[in-house]
This record gives sequence, C-alpha cells and structure tokens, in this order.
Amino acid sequence: MNNLKSDLIFVNQKLVVAGKTQSSSSSSNTKITEETSSQSGEYKVKSGDTLSGLAKKYDTSVSQLKEWNQLKSDMIYVGQVLIVNAESGKENSDKGSYLVVSGDTLSGIALKFNLTVQQLKDKNQLSSDLIYIDQILSI
Repeated sequence: MNNLKSDLIFVNQKLVVAGKTQSSSSSSNTKITEETSSQSGEYKVKSGDTLSGLAKKYDTSVSQLKEWNQLKSDMIYVGQVLIVNAESGKENSDKGSYLVVSGDTLSGIALKFNLTVQQLKDKNQLSSDLIYIDQILSI
C-alpha cells in the first residue's frame, strides 16, 4: 500500500491507511504555540531544530542556551521545552518565588539562588526532591 521497505517512517511523511480518510491541519495550532512560547521566553523543540539554529534565531549563543537549560551536550529532543532568553525561567526575586519549568531540578534552582537543596526543601515543606512543572516555589 505504501511501498515501505522497512519500519522506518519520517516526520511529515504521508501514509495511506485503510478506512475513512480524515484531513486535519495543525499549522494554525503550531503558529499559536510558537508565538506563545516566544513571548514567555520558552521554545518547544520541533523536528529539525538545532541549538545553533535556535541560538541564531533568539540572538544568543549555544553555550548560553546550554547553561540556561542545564544541558550537558548539544543534543535536544522534539517536544523538549527550552529557555531561550535570560528573562524566562520564571524567577521573581521581588516576591521571592520561582515557577518550575521543564528541566528544572531542586539542585539547579538552589544553585541559581545561592541556596542549598535542604534550605529550598525546608522553605517549601518538601519531603522529597520531587518537583513539578508549573509548581511555585518560595525562594
């Protein structure tokens, strides 16, 4: 039916399937997501993205992207949410709070605010090192 020689398929490859056909376009959804992400200083990685390409797009460096996102290598993954400018990370030192974003760890947040993990856990009544995206931590 699709003349495939292996189980390997690619992003945006069109396949014929048996049954009803249904057409859907996600281009408008993609645009909305990208606009929202760029306004918040975060970017959701898409197929074909590279750190160097994102660094150029957001007028920063690969090393800065790696630092902001605590990356040990240049490897990024589709669907990964990256901080793409210094104002993201959702820190608000005036109020003493921090909004947890994808990729955050207690040790990374503690380091960012010159605290120990135990101080951060005590301040937020945490019994483990487990934190969640969109969780607000007291700093």
